[in-house]
Amino acid sequence: MQECFAEYDRKTKWMHVEDWKKAAKKHGYQYISEFLASEYSRGRSINEIARMAKLSREPIQRRLHELERLGFVKVRSRGGANRKAKWPTPEIDTRIVELREKGLTFRQIGERLGFEDYRIRGRYNRLKLKTGRDRRNAEGHLYSE
Repeated sequence: MQECFAEYDRKTKWMHVEDWKKAAKKHGYQYISEFLASEYSRGRSINEIARMAKLSREPIQRRLHELERLGFVKVRSRGGANRKAKWPTPEIDTRIVELREKGLTFRQIGERLGFEDYRIRGRYNRLKLKTGRDRRNAEGHLYSE
């Protein structure tokens, strides 16, 4: 398999190749394609790999589709159908509300619970609508977050 990754990396024209190589080496991989295929196969999302590599999402997604075409990796379909999501559960909903009431930001809550901040924000706003909580202070005036 190593030879296949080596061959793919040799044939591929990588933009910013030093950044890609640095990211692969940092995470213990010899080849860029090995890094992408292994981390994706372990269940990491394209966004997570992009953050790990400090590169943008689009080239990673493009490379993963090329690797799928060559048989190195099976790209998951978009959406939550194939993911074993732990979302949403009443326990997570309760935890989001508790942490938000303690004054944590959506990003901090997301880091603690393992979700993206935009998902936490959206879920919190939906919970607010369900429970009747809104952005009013004690005097009933609206305030912004």
